[in-house]
Formats: sequence, structure tokens, C-alpha cells
Amino acid sequence: MQLVVMRHGQTPANAEGRYQGALDIGLSDTGVAQISAQARALALAQAPFQWLLSSPLLRARQSAALVADELGLPVTLVPAFRERHVGVFEGLTQQEARERYPALWARNITRRWTEAPPGGESLDAVIARVGQGLAELAELAQSGRQERVLLVAHGVVAKVIRALTVAGFDDFFEWQLANGAVLEVPLACGDAGGPLRFFARPGSEHGVAAMN
Repeated sequence: MQLVVMRHGQTPANAEGRYQGALDIGLSDTGVAQISAQARALALAQAPFQWLLSSPLLRARQSAALVADELGLPVTLVPAFRERHVGVFEGLTQQEARERYPALWARNITRRWTEAPPGGESLDAVIARVGQGLAELAELAQSGRQERVLLVAHGVVAKVIRALTVAGFDDFFEWQLANGAVLEVPLACGDAGGPLRFFARPGSEHGVAAMN
């Protein structure tokens, strides 16, 4: 299976540099234009898609609907690929978060694997959630179904998918998928139909993690 991850188009919060997380924010006019252009390009690609998936958040659903119009595919919502919830930081710019929560900001709380801003998800929780979603897709590859899948998702989700499948975590905090851009990764189970093999994050006991 080839998995193509598309980040949703720009939102007003993206343009203002705000944490969005679980907030249900729609696309801006710029975001609509970004996705419309990418959708036309994908429709012209020689390799067709068999399945179109989306995060259930509004900005992803709106982006997926634009793509669906071009590809002629129904959209399947997959909660495992929703964006990370960043708790009390949601809706704030980095400057606002620094001023309102100086102790949390001083601890670089959003970049700690096992911790999160109050009310939010840790990175480890997001990695586990997204990894389970990928494992379920890999089961389709193992059964011979669905050869090429397009997933409309989010920035942190794209980071996790890339780190787990092809790149590892060395540049996790530096790498970013732009709004409307795509990332393609192979997705298959291990030898002899074994579990999907993942790169593990720094500090894990093993260099590669397996997930059934």
C-alpha cells in the first residue's frame, strides 16, 4: 500500500500562527485555493487512488470534500488521524501561550514526549493513536485490498506518520508539512505477514516498534 498524506489547507488560525489542536476551524480562502490546486494535480496523476480518508475535524473534512469532487471518491472519516489536542494552548499564538503560561512554556511542554499542556495529549499518546490507525490500514495491504490511499490530516499527524514509517524521530520537531502539501510513504506489514514495523522515538527501549 502507498499512503499519501495531505495536510489540510490553510485556516485563519494557521495564518495567525495559532495553536489549533482539536478546535473545529474551517478553511480560509487561501486554504480552499491550496487544496483545489492540489486536488487537480492529484486527479491528473497516473496512479489512481482507491480510498480517500480524512480526519473528522472541519478543516480536514472541507479539504477532503474538495479532493473528493476531483477524484470521484467517497470520504471515510478516521478519528485516529485527528490533530493533537494541546489543551490550554489551543487558540493561542506562541507569544500568548508564553505570557499566559510562563512556567509551562519554560519547560517546553509541547515538546515533551510523555507530558502535555493541561487538558491536552502527550506526544506519546498521539504516536500510539496514529500508529494504531496505520496498523489498521496495513491490515488492508496484507489482505491485498486498497493499493493507494489518500489521507487528509494535520501537521502533527503528518510528522508522526513520517517518523514512524520512513524517517525516524531525529528531525521530528524541525520537519513540517506545509498546508496543502503531500507526503507519500509505503505502508506494509513485515516479513511473512508479520506486524507493521515502526521506528521508535528517542528514549524507547527498542530501535523499531512493532504493532499488530
